[in-house]
Amino acid sequence: MWGNTSTFYMDLGTANTRIFHYQRGQVLSEPSVMAYRQGSKGTNGGTKCFAIGGAAQKIVGRAPEPIVFLNPLKEGVISSYDSTVEMVGHFLAHIKNKQIKNNFWKKPDFIISLPSCVSEYEAKAVRQLGKDVGANNVFLVEEPLAAALGENISVLSSRGCMVLDLGAGTSEAVVISCGGTVLREALRLGGEQLSVSIADHLRFHHGFLVGEQTAEKMKCSIAHISREGEEKRGSFGGLNLHRGLPEIREWSSALIKTPVEAYAKQILALVRKTLAQIPPEISADILDTGILLTGGGALLSGMDEYLQTNLRVPVIRPADPLVSVSRGGFHLLKNRQLLEKICQ
Repeated sequence: MWGNTSTFYMDLGTANTRIFHYQRGQVLSEPSVMAYRQGSKGTNGGTKCFAIGGAAQKIVGRAPEPIVFLNPLKEGVISSYDSTVEMVGHFLAHIKNKQIKNNFWKKPDFIISLPSCVSEYEAKAVRQLGKDVGANNVFLVEEPLAAALGENISVLSSRGCMVLDLGAGTSEAVVISCGGTVLREALRLGGEQLSVSIADHLRFHHGFLVGEQTAEKMKCSIAHISREGEEKRGSFGGLNLHRGLPEIREWSSALIKTPVEAYAKQILALVRKTLAQIPPEISADILDTGILLTGGGALLSGMDEYLQTNLRVPVIRPADPLVSVSRGGFHLLKNRQLLEKICQ
């Protein structure tokens, strides 16, 4: 029965996993990361998992050498199948034991979102994942379609719309009309790669070594795409490679401008490539409705203005672009008829 107490939507992101329940709404939001202790053996003979989700994220860059970290999802798709099964199984067990009474837990149906650019093999792996963690039925929905639904766009309309979804592992420009994808262009480039580029830039051009989480904080707080003269500042700790000593130093957006601008230019090129291929009738629609900017990359300060200035097309950034896809997936939990029209 659709809409029973064991119907879930799962947003398997490179950076975070979110799970929604048909009745309870969001029941889990955890980082998509795992920690393993080298040399220890699990019950299946593999390396023993030390921590999963938020517990693992807290010790990234702080744990002793025997502990290694794994992101089982890379660039929006499964990179380590067994580890992804273990991670999702752990999350579902937590939900079952802590939030949903066992006597109401039935073999669940899953809706799982994934990038529109995935291959048939990658989509098949996601569907099999659902089965391996106990799903009865598995429905797949493209993330840009879910994002449009999450921002109350009628995806079944013949009126075209464009979604630019900037995720942690992938960036997609997708044109939607009549309940499906008319055109898609994608880059295996996302917010995680930008954080790495910022850390590399500081190391090789400023002799300053920062950890993964510090680079992420710099990206979120001082990275900025704007006209000359606008600047953000913040203090961050790291290792001064010239002196060989730890140091807290003030950084400005101007000092990390090079990697941030390189990222923004690649996104701009992606959108331009997509716009150049759109059918004329849909081009007129997009000039009127604009481009919906979603995903974590939409939070990069000045990104919406930068794109709008260079493209001369309206760019709309929602109040909370991080959850546009998840909101759309939750909407599908409530609407089986719509689900059957747009899901695989």
